Amino acid sequence: MASTTDTSNIGLNEETELPVIFYPPLYLERRGWVLDILRRESITQVLDVGCGEGELLGCLCNPAPWLTPPPPSVLPPSLLTDITTREYMEFSMTEDFKTQCTGREDVLHITALNGLDISAFDLKDAVEAVAIKDTTSLRKWQIQQRWEPLDVKIWSGGLEVFNPEFVDTECIVATEVVEHLPEAILQDFAPVLLGLYHPRWLLITTPSYTFNARFTPPDAPPSARKGFLDPTGRTDRIFRHDDHKFEWTVQEFADWCRDVANQWDYEVEIGGVGLPTEADPYGRDAALGYASQTAAFRRKEGEEFAQRRRSRCQELGLLQSMSRRPGHLQLANYHHTPSSFAKLPSSLPVIADAVKQKMNEFRDGAVPLRELWFEADISLFCGGWVELLVAAVNEDPGLTLRKAENEYGTRWVDSISSDDGEASLTEEHATALETSTSPLRWADDNQESYVTNERQSWSSSPEVRWDTDHIGWGEPVSSDWS
Repeated sequence: MASTTDTSNIGLNEETELPVIFYPPLYLERRGWVLDILRRESITQVLDVGCGEGELLGCLCNPAPWLTPPPPSVLPPSLLTDITTREYMEFSMTEDFKTQCTGREDVLHITALNGLDISAFDLKDAVEAVAIKDTTSLRKWQIQQRWEPLDVKIWSGGLEVFNPEFVDTECIVATEVVEHLPEAILQDFAPVLLGLYHPRWLLITTPSYTFNARFTPPDAPPSARKGFLDPTGRTDRIFRHDDHKFEWTVQEFADWCRDVANQWDYEVEIGGVGLPTEADPYGRDAALGYASQTAAFRRKEGEEFAQRRRSRCQELGLLQSMSRRPGHLQLANYHHTPSSFAKLPSSLPVIADAVKQKMNEFRDGAVPLRELWFEADISLFCGGWVELLVAAVNEDPGLTLRKAENEYGTRWVDSISSDDGEASLTEEHATALETSTSPLRWADDNQESYVTNERQSWSSSPEVRWDTDHIGWGEPVSSDWS
């Protein structure tokens, strides 16, 4: 049915492109889609194929603010509460947040990262993005505690080369990569990633050619479309980037995804990200869909499926053909070590005394639990386990853990009684606290404080490149909609 939208007064010129704006920028929406799945599936190992400058890897290098719950040998189940760490540590528990709360923790605990790309220029930045930072020049509040070890490796080479270190990686990410691959290498994409490496998850994004119609009026001549003619000559399509070898329509992408998923015994969920902030003046939004297409491949579990994948790899002679190709070159290998106090907590009474001492330093009778945690000495006493802080407060008669309700939602508060507490520091902890550094506290857009003296928390304004994007295979993007 033809659109009945009246465009007579819109002032559009069929010889020019329509304005298309994304907020957040499209590359951040793609990254958000990846991070949402990593959190949901509690992924700990990631291979970024086509890592470019290492923006995703650098993000994943950030340490988790606390450990996963302690074993019963550290904290008896009788002392655990049914409140999740996520609830305790949120700045605000709004009604929307309460409906989204699933009881799972949304903090990533990454232990292994690998990055692969062919661009030597971009890989220099990737190596820097994951490097162990020199913190000697930073202030105490600018440094984050690391509670878990992290191994990061950066590799130079193509995805058509087999790397045994990538086998059984939990999750492989390839954002805006496939459209850059020549046909010969594209044919190796699924066999290598889904066959030889067989990750639990493979996450892919690629531009939607279907969406490209959104950039011009329906009857605009080809000259109105800015972009790059198909360099392969296979079609007369105009692409978003000069290095794109193809751009798939929604149907073409879905067909390819289902085909390779069936070949390698994976399930696939196909979707998209990137809707313009303004409505299409010609009413085509529903038909054109998202700017970027997404596919989340999940491995079918069981020995039957594993054997079928192995057999298919053997039939195709994948390892034999790969052995004749030059291997990947390792450019960096970093081991990020955790705090020496990780998983070595003090007793609950010592933690409680440290809390009282800290609250006395604050000269405050009610302090958010989150504020206390991001004081380095408190988290060191707890060995990185928030649950020990909660248990210590609950077990101490001089402390009370309560909810503070206000117009912004719910906050968990420590209240201290009139008796002053002083932490009984061991010599080891006292020495550590003299040299310890407080982690960077998290900021919130609505950081109103209920503390009576209106003491403000530190906030950070990290330098983020919002105005640039990079194709996953090391190619810079010319605009924010590619």
